[in-house]
Amino acid sequence: MQVSPDCEEKEVPGNDKWKLFHVVNLVTKGHGYFYGKRDKYKSSVFRINMGVKGIHICDKKGIKVLFDMEKIYKEPAFGRLNYNTVLLDGYTPSMFSNGIPHEKQKTFLLQICEIAQQSKIFETSVKIIKEYSTIWQNADSKLKSTWEQSIMHLTSDIFTEAFFGVRVDPHSMYTCLKGSWGKGRALRKALAGASCLKTSFRESPAITNILKTAHDAGISEEQALMDILFMLNFNSYGGVSGALRTCMARLYVLEPEYKEKMKNEIITVLSHQNLSVEAFKEMPHLNNFILEVLRMHPPVPVFFGRTKDNFILDSESGRFSIKKDELLVANVHMAHRDESIFDQPNKFMPSRFENEALIDHIIFGYGPFNEEPRPKIITVRDRPSPLQSLRL
Repeated sequence: MQVSPDCEEKEVPGNDKWKLFHVVNLVTKGHGYFYGKRDKYKSSVFRINMGVKGIHICDKKGIKVLFDMEKIYKEPAFGRLNYNTVLLDGYTPSMFSNGIPHEKQKTFLLQICEIAQQSKIFETSVKIIKEYSTIWQNADSKLKSTWEQSIMHLTSDIFTEAFFGVRVDPHSMYTCLKGSWGKGRALRKALAGASCLKTSFRESPAITNILKTAHDAGISEEQALMDILFMLNFNSYGGVSGALRTCMARLYVLEPEYKEKMKNEIITVLSHQNLSVEAFKEMPHLNNFILEVLRMHPPVPVFFGRTKDNFILDSESGRFSIKKDELLVANVHMAHRDESIFDQPNKFMPSRFENEALIDHIIFGYGPFNEEPRPKIITVRDRPSPLQSLRL
């Protein structure tokens, strides 16, 4: 649907009253709730109620404001869902912090990721993937039925060994993640899981160097440990494993012709060299496949920010007057399906990324896909590889 921009400042359209009515529609219709309002108001910016009142934005131009920390501040919540910071002993992770504390935490995590990159994260990934591949080749029906859990275990092993030099109990990772905003029994299990993870990290061979890096970045040892716990559990174990599972599901139903191209590309490249960062640079079909997965199934489909003051929001639908303390809701799922940018946006077409300009329109919770700074793991075509980033 095309929306017409307007040069004049205007009020945000929509009605955010009758919370129950909105929530029922959201639960029953999913993203259809947002599409319906976009079509009704003929605008990519409109008021909603997801249990909390907010202003919904679903075009890239408008979404950019959520990365402007002079206008937006973050809260430890996803709309009406509050993250259980009790899992982090009350500490606020970098993802939800603001101002100078956020800059210090981000600097620390960037340094830790850089150290992991320079040392052994790629080699660790290759080693552990080979181990799991051997297991999967001999999988019985029970293992096949729990393939998603197996991929989550793989992700846990890769990141904890790469960062701490140890592999932690994957069940602890799972219960900690599942209790991120749970209550009652789920939260109690999550607290037990988080406690096991903290003990494993504190006793790991890499902890001394990690704490030295934290000291140099100007943050406390406990804050550093909780930042890494959140990054590895919520972002890596939850986010990266989710993207990997989606890749596997998409690969299963991928059109045979493109699947054969990817297979032949990988065989050809690995016939004359080992799996390496350089090898990935010669696999454009694989790279484009992952980009298309991230476009259609963004790891962070919706994210939030609250306004610090009054300002004017520029969007593809015009300029809107935004008040202080408004909750902004960025819908990446819809922005990635903008028909004015992506041809046949609801069709899975990896080949679309042969036009590299489209990469600029892929959005993550930290900003557009190709913007710095971010922790890098590997680089393809002088751009970030699709699964290389850990969201801070």
